[in-house]
Amino acid sequence: MRRSFLMVMVLCLLLSASAFAAAPNQYDPFAPNFLADPDEWANDVDGNADVYMWLGESWGSQEEYWGQDEARSFNSGYAGHDCNKRWQIFDFTHEADLAQWMIWEMSNTYKAWRIRKPGTYASEIGTFKLQSNDDVDISLEGFDDLIDAENGGYIATFYGFSAGAVRGAGNVPETFYRAADLNSTLVQLLYADINRGSAPPPSDEGENVANGERGGFHANPDFVVTLWTKLIIEDGQGDAEATRAGFYSNTGTITISMASVKPEWLDDTGVWTK
Repeated sequence: MRRSFLMVMVLCLLLSASAFAAAPNQYDPFAPNFLADPDEWANDVDGNADVYMWLGESWGSQEEYWGQDEARSFNSGYAGHDCNKRWQIFDFTHEADLAQWMIWEMSNTYKAWRIRKPGTYASEIGTFKLQSNDDVDISLEGFDDLIDAENGGYIATFYGFSAGAVRGAGNVPETFYRAADLNSTLVQLLYADINRGSAPPPSDEGENVANGERGGFHANPDFVVTLWTKLIIEDGQGDAEATRAGFYSNTGTITISMASVKPEWLDDTGVWTK
């Protein structure tokens, strides 16, 4: 009877020891260290650490500046030990996954003419401004000559651009592109060009941080170009027929896309998913 009791006790101890060894997340004072699963926060959508933002004079809620949370922070990975060992060594890992952002503005999306006589005419459409922290692609679709839907006639239509927010005859671009040719063009704006903006090249005077500039560049620059259009109204004196009187129009679509998206935690509209 006594031998049976001892055997049962030994069996219980062995089972307890094996169960403890199979549970790595239990605290073991004799283990060299203890680390929780560093990915344990993966399903914690809102973050488990408070985030504060510098508001110019003091730290405060980021919602005060942005109106919502634009940064989330997660903590995980406990480390600890309980013994008389002289040295205790553990690693600390710090990561930040930064999404691309983009601020853009097109001053005008509608252009109208009233033309009384033939000639070649050019006019600025407006300014396109862009700020971003990575490359940006611009594609165009549906651009064409202005068409008169009733008589089938057309006005030869061209587009061009010049650097900066400029006006005046001296700033009319030297090069214009036929409207339909733009549809096969992918405009790639590189990070370095976007953040150079339309400011002058670096000077030799070094940095002037006090004026918000670094080496002649604005510390927070805008990429600015002025868009132009050119129309050719034929008078019938050459090979082309005179452009017939009528109402002409065309509508094209411009798509601006960011190069560095974060589908792992942002959807296509920029809303948090995790």
